[in-house]
Amino acid sequence: MRILFLNSAKEWGGNEKWTLSAASDLALRGHTVYLGCRSELFEKNNKVRSLLFVKFPFLNVFDVFTLIMVRSFVKKNSIDILIPTKQREYVLGGLAGWRITKIAARFGIDRPLHNFRNRFAFRTLFDIVIVNSKKIIDTLSLTPGFNVNKCKLVYNGVNIPELSTDIREKYRKELGLSDTEFCIMGIGRLSNQKGFDLALQAFAELDKELQNCCLVIVGSGSECNAYQELAARLGIEKKVLFTGHRDDTSGLLQAADLFWLTSRSEGMSNALLEAMAHGKAVVAFDIAGVREAIVDEESGAIVEEGNTDKFTRVSVKLLKDNKKRHVLGVNARERAEKYFSKDRSAEELENELQEVVGICDMVFKDNL
Repeated sequence: MRILFLNSAKEWGGNEKWTLSAASDLALRGHTVYLGCRSELFEKNNKVRSLLFVKFPFLNVFDVFTLIMVRSFVKKNSIDILIPTKQREYVLGGLAGWRITKIAARFGIDRPLHNFRNRFAFRTLFDIVIVNSKKIIDTLSLTPGFNVNKCKLVYNGVNIPELSTDIREKYRKELGLSDTEFCIMGIGRLSNQKGFDLALQAFAELDKELQNCCLVIVGSGSECNAYQELAARLGIEKKVLFTGHRDDTSGLLQAADLFWLTSRSEGMSNALLEAMAHGKAVVAFDIAGVREAIVDEESGAIVEEGNTDKFTRVSVKLLKDNKKRHVLGVNARERAEKYFSKDRSAEELENELQEVVGICDMVFKDNL
């Protein structure tokens, strides 16, 4: 297949990570894959030689110049399938590929289609919509006139790493952690969606009961200063570490004892799956994707969305119970290996794209 991904991002996040990962995996499987973008984000993070890059302006959602450029590129390079991945590209990409190629939009967050242009694109322009959780399908089914059968479920995939006590000790030393100190970790863009204000509130309560804990927040974003100020107001600034953006999250995760997902909304959290793959016990709010990723009290702990008091109580209980925390971590890693490996995700995506372009090579996939 000849495939063109579109992603207009200027900042790195879960959507961008998925886009680069999916494009790279398909390129490694022998397909000709282009990634159309407007920044250097993707090329800086790229590790696959066969992945090709092309620049488009993406000035705004009605950028006719970009639309013409993309349409010309699709024709000239005989693109079989076009994959817009963000709101900015939905209408542009849909119109650019309309009737000259197949269009497989990617929608990776659980939220309704609020505006007319997106509803038009999903109803009229897209051949399929790739989603990463069943909850997203339920939400999209409420869109008037949208054929929910267009939705194709492909879970995010993560690497299953080799774990090392040496790496754990190295990163714990870097973070300034003692042998008796618990490390709670959250990873994500510092924005309202990711809910790190809720994490700080929960940790402030947890610190009253367990003083030998620290909270490490990995990521960058527009709310960084606000979160640092909140930590100071809560009196926990000395026990909260903001690392900024890091490329070595695998090492950092190995240093952690407990992983927190406090997001207000997701589709399927990459950070959650990575924590599971690293054998970490997880406490997560009950948002989209969480109950598909973990089984409550078996491979993680699930708390009602926004209930920081219960979130704190569950976390304290797990930190005091080393055996239970270990069992949850082991089960989480096994579940990540079975359902959320990078290879499985790449194969399922490839199968869905081959089907929509008329290459019948589908394989059976067991559901959760």
